[in-house]
Amino acid sequence: MLSGHAHLYQRFTRTVNGRQVPYIVSGSGGFAATAPQQGAPPAGTKIGDHILEVEPIVQFGYLTITTDAKTLTATFKTAPRGGPVTPKDSVRLDLVSGTTTASGVANMGGRAPHGPRRGRPQRKRQSGQTKR
Repeated sequence: MLSGHAHLYQRFTRTVNGRQVPYIVSGSGGFAATAPQQGAPPAGTKIGDHILEVEPIVQFGYLTITTDAKTLTATFKTAPRGGPVTPKDSVRLDLVSGTTTASGVANMGGRAPHGPRRGRPQRKRQSGQTKR
């Protein structure tokens, strides 16, 4: 299940009839990347049959999806202005067994799913201010 309204990236897993279904919110383009207004629960939080797998990544980016007859892989990559494109999270769904395997950012040079740090929005600089 894909959604893109929220201006951030989140990944949940829902179990339906014994099969894992990844739910991905990937809305990290457009005007502004924004953190949840009410805050977000930490990764690993379970509500009903939904588990928040990755804390929100509040950075501009995009989602790539590749598939074949047996698997579907979704990878979120950040794309900051003037910076390198960086994979931040990836999940592979086995379409036959209905199980997911997360690569997470631990294997991609970033923080692991369920990690303590949250993605941080970039602050807008005032004219004349230098980057720290």
